[in-house]
Amino acid sequence: MVISLPAPTGLLKNVIPPCRVVWLFVIFFILQDSAMALPRYIVRADFSNVRAEVLVNDIPVAMLGPGDSSPFVVPVNQFVVKGRNSLGVILHAGPDIGTADQPWPNGVGAPGYTGPATATIRIGYYAENETALGTDKPALVSLHWEGMATPRPQRLERAFDAAIEAAPFAWQSATPIAVVDAATRVQALDYLGRLHALLAHAQFDEFIGEQSVKLEEIAKVAYGVPADYMRAPMLQALRAHSAPPYALEPFNRDDIDLRLIANGRMIECLKRGRRPLFEFRRPGSDETLSLPVMLGRIDGRWQVLR
Repeated sequence: MVISLPAPTGLLKNVIPPCRVVWLFVIFFILQDSAMALPRYIVRADFSNVRAEVLVNDIPVAMLGPGDSSPFVVPVNQFVVKGRNSLGVILHAGPDIGTADQPWPNGVGAPGYTGPATATIRIGYYAENETALGTDKPALVSLHWEGMATPRPQRLERAFDAAIEAAPFAWQSATPIAVVDAATRVQALDYLGRLHALLAHAQFDEFIGEQSVKLEEIAKVAYGVPADYMRAPMLQALRAHSAPPYALEPFNRDDIDLRLIANGRMIECLKRGRRPLFEFRRPGSDETLSLPVMLGRIDGRWQVLR
């Protein structure tokens, strides 16, 4: 979820852009609160003049652009599994997620995307009282690139091992999807439409209920805090941003972009141009609340898994 906040200060200014906070802002607060935190796997990105989409186990965890603050850090326990993992980056990532690794369409941002560029992506393991900005620790693995900004995507990836003790996540056992064909797209859009209808009718408890696996795993399994640590502020934010002057953006099936992630175990759901699928917006303002959605099928049923 993205909510509007005052311009961040201190550690948060390197984690979130001004006036907008990723819904997993709860995890960023965990990042600072050693009383509640488990040790964390944290990705750090140092970059300049580059579009870079960072992935852990083929799951997008950050989309960075030339105008964003560097360095950027984000905890990723909820995407790390016991044993072999991967850290990846799509350099010069395309404007749509469905074609992120393909050359950009003519005239879509390409003319202004040029010049020297660099990116260093690393992942480290940090104790409860350590942060990726304030603690100098060796990386488990890192990726480094320098060259020229160009509208031709390039993917880099390296493996690393993790000794995380969390139970297997639900997305690891989701039914593999080979391709988002017409039938799969219809099924996913039908489910997303039902979620949008819950938001449109202010059925927030039911909407949050559809994300019970996600919230339980991120809060309790990945970071060792009660699930209510995420449910309560999520419900509060939905109630605060659903009333006028905020309005829920419409659901247009033709405008929705779907991408296989997690090596075919989940589908990322956004609008074209990497816009949020579920978003409450205040007209004439940058103030928004948006909720990211990654779906998977378990026992034949679609579920929000991240």
